[in-house]
Amino acid sequence: MAHPRAKLTPFGRRLLVERVTVLGWPVSAAAESLGVSRATAYEWLRRYREEGEAGLQDRPSRPRRCPHALPPRQVHRILRARARLRQGPHRLAYELGMPRSTIYGVLRRHGLSRLREADRTCGAPVRYQARFPGELLHLDVKKLGRIPDGGGWRMTDRAFCYTASAAFAEALAAIGARHRPTRPYRPQENGKAERFIGTMISERAYARLCRSNEERRRALPRWLYTYDQRRPHTALGGLPPMVVLVNKVGGNDS
Repeated sequence: MAHPRAKLTPFGRRLLVERVTVLGWPVSAAAESLGVSRATAYEWLRRYREEGEAGLQDRPSRPRRCPHALPPRQVHRILRARARLRQGPHRLAYELGMPRSTIYGVLRRHGLSRLREADRTCGAPVRYQARFPGELLHLDVKKLGRIPDGGGWRMTDRAFCYTASAAFAEALAAIGARHRPTRPYRPQENGKAERFIGTMISERAYARLCRSNEERRRALPRWLYTYDQRRPHTALGGLPPMVVLVNKVGGNDS
């Protein structure tokens, strides 16, 4: 494929060569007739004399060697982590210890720069943190469809109404907590719980095949440990929640 700004196609190069070598045109005249410089004309003549017709064909613009290219092993590691974790470049950068730009470049070149589950509404997040653990708890429920033996399917979300539950009201009274329900059609007021459920669904519930409810249930404790102890959080500067909590309790939080 010719360069998009190239003035000569393979046919034009052959015409230039024939006008000089067969018709006896001066190089300057042949170059002027095709709208190129004499240096360009001499270059195509040199390639024709050295390589024949093959020298007039397009060549790839990619360099023959690139000393700073990412090793294939590292490329495979990025692609494997993308398939396993289903995370974007920012999160994968924490996980793999590589620059985000490097990871994005690999994903883009392999046609994996977007994940359907990662396409979220853009906007500046408004975050807040409670003063101490347990000051404010976000509650939400996500019901997952039971998995028949051998595999299953997803079900839609069916939210539970806390205000209609006598048992929930009794539990609040027993611990001296006050219930603050969110306003209708304002999911951002319960954003932390919504975000956690979204993460749990994309990274655990449907991230890999579970052939039974028991198999999915057994995987939950390990995933919760990873979420609390190892998983980097972009809102926490790439630190796991437990590290931030320990720093706060120990007075080391700056």
